[in-house]
Amino acid sequence: MRILHQLGYEDALQSAAIPICNFLCRDLTGCLIHNNALYNLVQKNHGRGFLPFERQEFLQILYDGLPDKSYIRTNARVEGIAQLQNSVEAKLSDSSTETGDMVLGCDGVHSSTRSIMWDFATRVSPGLIQVKEKTSLKTSWKTLVLMTPTIPELGERDLSEDAQALADLVADIWRRRNRASVIALQEGVMEHWHRGRITLTGDTVHKAQVHPNLAFGGNSAIGGVVTAINHIQRAVEATRGCRPSSMALSAAFATYESEQRQRLKGILEMSNWVAKMHTYVTYSR
Repeated sequence: MRILHQLGYEDALQSAAIPICNFLCRDLTGCLIHNNALYNLVQKNHGRGFLPFERQEFLQILYDGLPDKSYIRTNARVEGIAQLQNSVEAKLSDSSTETGDMVLGCDGVHSSTRSIMWDFATRVSPGLIQVKEKTSLKTSWKTLVLMTPTIPELGERDLSEDAQALADLVADIWRRRNRASVIALQEGVMEHWHRGRITLTGDTVHKAQVHPNLAFGGNSAIGGVVTAINHIQRAVEATRGCRPSSMALSAAFATYESEQRQRLKGILEMSNWVAKMHTYVTYSR
């Protein structure tokens, strides 16, 4: 939230968010295990609470706040990246080409930029990228996500001990859904995040999303982009007006990777533990 505040988005996000007060966890029979006041405690202790909203709406808010929207390209998937001595050329699916000093790939778990970086790494450093790393993302859980319009007539219901009331509530919400999908929750942290003038961030190299309602995936991606840009900015400043060399960029990428990877492994471990608790993997009575 500090990052989004600095970018001027906090007011719009506060307006769009739907407040959450409690987090209820139940066993397989619907019996309440605990009523966690996490959301209220975060607000009380840190002055900022959780801001839950639909990702589609979040992207719209980010787009609306851009001072210059001409840089946004749609329907232009990256199909190839040529690494030259002092630049890179990205070939896009609309037959155009973009030239720059580097590529920051943040194109998701099925990243084409990552595959291109792997191919380049294999050419210049044979054996660096192993099959084990390419298949390191694992899926142990899936989750059902659905969206509904506001349903004020649902009101507040006492579901503390009534499994049938809980089942009726879920059924009512399901009937009113706008859309729903089952999402695979991959987990894992890649070992190599950069090579040459390409570096990666977000779900492209780390999936700490086994507990998605805490938004570790999206928030980690935002933090990762900022961390990468901060190190790149220092490399630019060190050149005193000249463009950073491949070696300077590689050093900045390596520092960013080292700083973020250890943090993400810790987040993954915590997220994995919480997921096991909520899916009863470690539960017994």
